[in-house]
Amino acid sequence: MGVVFLLFLFFTVVGLLLTAVYYNLIALSLQQPTPTITVGTFTIKTVRNWLQLLVFCFAILFMMFILYMPLTIISALASLLSPVLAMMILFIAPVLMGWLLIYFFFAPHGLILNGRSLWTAMIESMMLVQQNLTPTLSFILAIIIIGQLLDWLLLMANDGSWFMIVSIMAHAFVNTALVVASFIFYQERLARVVIVNSRFYSKKSTPTP
Repeated sequence: MGVVFLLFLFFTVVGLLLTAVYYNLIALSLQQPTPTITVGTFTIKTVRNWLQLLVFCFAILFMMFILYMPLTIISALASLLSPVLAMMILFIAPVLMGWLLIYFFFAPHGLILNGRSLWTAMIESMMLVQQNLTPTLSFILAIIIIGQLLDWLLLMANDGSWFMIVSIMAHAFVNTALVVASFIFYQERLARVVIVNSRFYSKKSTPTP
């Protein structure tokens, strides 16, 4: 069990490092004009974003734990009265966790694209989703549906033929396009959020004495 946990932790850390590199390359390509950046500067920024993503993931897990534990206790007490009521209470937990993930969906975009602090990126993500709830839900749903279709096509093409290579390349291309689309969506919607919440941003720009 301990080995499995260590492997999980290792691959999570490495996966987040690759994600930081991948997202930074995409963010760099979206900036117009494309800035000139040295390898050293890019490496420092990537490592900083990697550490921020690690803290962000642990913060999300901690918040999920905070949500889940009280509901588990309440469900156990409710089961003494009614098993149906206990199941309904337990059903609330994944719903709340899902909304948590939705509201913080764009936090990594703020970290990497705009160089925000973790706290600011999470606040901005919440404001963006709150003020663009229907478009955001539609966008995330579209990403999930397209991703599921791509996974299904990849499994269908898993027959050892050359078509599987084409399918893998198409899968990578479409997934990259979806990530780019999420960054563009974030940029466009954030511009409106900044206008609506000008008081929040004016406070941030005001130097503290």
